[in-house]
Order: sequence, then structure tokens, then C-alpha cells
Amino acid sequence: MDMRIQNGDFVPDRRGIPRGCFGVEEVVNRVLLCLTARRGGFARMPHFGSRLHTLRGGTQERMDEQAAMMVREALEGVDEVRVGDVSTARMGSVLTVRVGLQMDAGDYDVKVGVSLD
Repeated sequence: MDMRIQNGDFVPDRRGIPRGCFGVEEVVNRVLLCLTARRGGFARMPHFGSRLHTLRGGTQERMDEQAAMMVREALEGVDEVRVGDVSTARMGSVLTVRVGLQMDAGDYDVKVGVSLD
């Protein structure tokens, strides 16, 4: 069981206690955390997180390729998922990364917004 996280904070239940998540939701929660945390941001876990925030310009194809590489790197430790298609869309200083996930329970798409500032 993991604690459900949304927008970088724990999601409380009606009593204010962080809500847990299980099964597919737990795996997706872990994926989102791995993709949104900045790699190297945790001193005791230097390989945790992603480098998506380092993506810069280039062609759309190049951005998608780089993002796919970074997503696979960030999710190396999440054994329950296989990374499918990865695509990016940039609006100003925010990069939206769409990741196709393949799990035993089915296929899922997740989107994360990454600040490029």
C-alpha cells in the first residue's frame, strides 16, 4: 500500500488522514511519483525520479525520443509496468508527457505536466 499523492501532496480522506491506494492505482501512483520527482532530488535516493525537467527544444520527434528514454530510465524500478508509447506537447514553460503503460491488469495512459523553468 502507498499513500495517494496528487499535485505533490498527500490526498486526505474526510478525516484528514492520508488515503491509501492499492492495486493498479498504487502502481499508477508510483509511476506518477517517479515521473514528477526530479532525479537526484533525494540525497539518499540519487537515482529516484526523472530528468524530464531537463528537456529543451528540438523537433517534436526528438523531444518524444528523449522523453521516452527519460521515462524508461525513471521507471526502471517499477517492475509492474512496461512503457509503451511516449509523446510530448509543450505549452510555454510546461511540457505535458503522455505515457502508455502496459500492465498485467491492462493498458493505461498517464499524463504528467513538467515545468521547464
